[in-house]
Order: sequence, then C-alpha cells, then structure tokens
Amino acid sequence: MEATDVEEVVLTFDVLWTDTEEASHGADGELTITPLFDNNPSNLLDVVVNGNDDGAITAGTSKTITLTITLTEPADLAEYNSVANQTFTLAITFSVV
Repeated sequence: MEATDVEEVVLTFDVLWTDTEEASHGADGELTITPLFDNNPSNLLDVVVNGNDDGAITAGTSKTITLTITLTEPADLAEYNSVANQTFTLAITFSVV
C-alpha cells in the first residue's frame, strides 16, 4: 500500500427529522438512506450504512448515521484500470416514512 492509500472512508452525519407536522409531536419513523455513485465500475464500491441499525428515528431527536465506503479489490488488471486514478461522486438521499 502507498502512504496515501486508504482501506475505507467513513462519513458521519447527524440527522434530525423536523420536516412534517408529525415530526413536531415526537412521532416515530423509519429512516432510509440511499447511497448512489455516479459511476461504479463492476460494482466495486460498497457502502455500509450504520452496520445493522434498524433505521428507527424519533422526530425531534438527532440520530448519528455512519456510512463506511470500501473498494473491493479488482479481480484483474482490466478491472483495476477501470478504477485507477478515478474520481467517484456519491449522492446520498435521506428519507423518513
């Protein structure tokens, strides 16, 4: 590994559900996080959201969300070349039902 290589990238967000009338009353909901890469060759990029968290959220109460992003080792040179020195953009959508 090079000195600048990383095994994973961890992103942390504090989420507060306040956008609906129900939210002001301490309602319970299910938080869904949808990560999407603009380009994910051979599906080598993997995102794990909060491990085994059930997604429960209570209106008015902050919840910490952790995303762990890893790159699966390419199987061969062709796959490696498809990701080497590339920039990937991750879009994250948070929703509550």
